Amino acid sequence: MATDIPPDTLLGGKIRLIKRIGRGGMGDVWAARNEATRAELAVKTIHRAERSEEHDARFRREARLSATISHRNVVRVYDLIDEPDGTLGLVMELLHGGTLGDVMKQRGPLSAIQAVAVAVPVLSAMHHVHQKGIVHRDMKPANVFLSVEPDGHVIPKILDFGIAKLPAA
Repeated sequence: MATDIPPDTLLGGKIRLIKRIGRGGMGDVWAARNEATRAELAVKTIHRAERSEEHDARFRREARLSATISHRNVVRVYDLIDEPDGTLGLVMELLHGGTLGDVMKQRGPLSAIQAVAVAVPVLSAMHHVHQKGIVHRDMKPANVFLSVEPDGHVIPKILDFGIAKLPAA
C-alpha cells in the first residue's frame, strides 16, 4: 500500500520526513531529521486507511511501552506525534543495518558463535523488558535488528512492541 504521507512532511513542528526506509502492513518507517537539533531519527507512521480505534490504541500503547524501556538492545523511542489531521508518528532512533530475518534469508543459518553473539544481548533485553512487566508477544528474526554502529560494531536490537502487553492488561 502506498503511503498517504508525502516526503518532506513536517511532523510536530520540527520532525521532517526525509525518505521512506520501510513499509509494513499498517504503515511506513521513515528516515527523518529533527530540524531544531539536526539529529537523524526514524519515524514510524500509520496509514490513514488503516486507522481505527483499535489500531490507534495499539500504536499509542506501543509508544508508551517502548518509551519506558531503556536498554542498549532495544530500539529507543523518543516521542509520539499526534497531528491535528490524524497523522500518528512514533519517533525513534535511526538504525543502520538489517534485520536478523533478512540476514538469515541472504546468508542462511548463523554459525553457533554468531547465534550466541545475537542471542545473549537479545535475552538480556528480554529479561529487562520482562522485569518491567512487559510481554513482547512477537519475537521473531524480523523483529531483531542488527544495528551497525559507525565503528562497524554490530548491536542486536529488539524492534516492534506493537502487540506487546502488560500482563495486567
